[in-house]
Amino acid sequence: GTVLELGGKADRVILTNTPDINTAPACKDRTVALWFNAAATDRRQVLYEEGGPGAGISIYLDGETLYGGAWHLKAWPGTWLKSDGIVAGRWHHVALVLRDAPAKPEPGRLLLFVDGKQAEAGEAASLGAHPGDICIGWAGNTFYHDGKAGERTHAFAGRIHDVQVFRRALPEAEVKTLATRAAGPDAARPRQRDTSTSKP
Repeated sequence: GTVLELGGKADRVILTNTPDINTAPACKDRTVALWFNAAATDRRQVLYEEGGPGAGISIYLDGETLYGGAWHLKAWPGTWLKSDGIVAGRWHHVALVLRDAPAKPEPGRLLLFVDGKQAEAGEAASLGAHPGDICIGWAGNTFYHDGKAGERTHAFAGRIHDVQVFRRALPEAEVKTLATRAAGPDAARPRQRDTSTSKP
């Protein structure tokens, strides 16, 4: 595979709304996983987001802290899990897992894995349909841990590899396999994105 290389200004990938990701009436199981290598860790940068202020999922850096969050304001205000110590210029793997989430929030339904290890777990409820932007490397219309609605910026500078969205909750063993498999991103050839929007 190839690596997506983003410049931190206008480069991003925007995906079309689809029932496979964000427009189905209910989502109680989901895994979003990807590799990333940040050029710097001095600001907020979005790796992946779907949905909008009403409901959605986001994975982003805020300095050296990695956040993974989900929210559905009709059910609960959201949960943002975090992991500190992200190092610029180094590949990291992240997986955010929503597992068998009920209509009302319950503890342990949202899990954040970093480099194959569980970093945190928190409460979550199922997500309803959440149309809006689905973006890689850009904040289309997301929501953050500090309550600020995402502006159409916070572009990521660095490299992103092997973005995977599963309609199921991966068990820890599978997440670890994704994060430790031999064919890592350094074996892939970088591909420069120089257009404002694109489809994979």
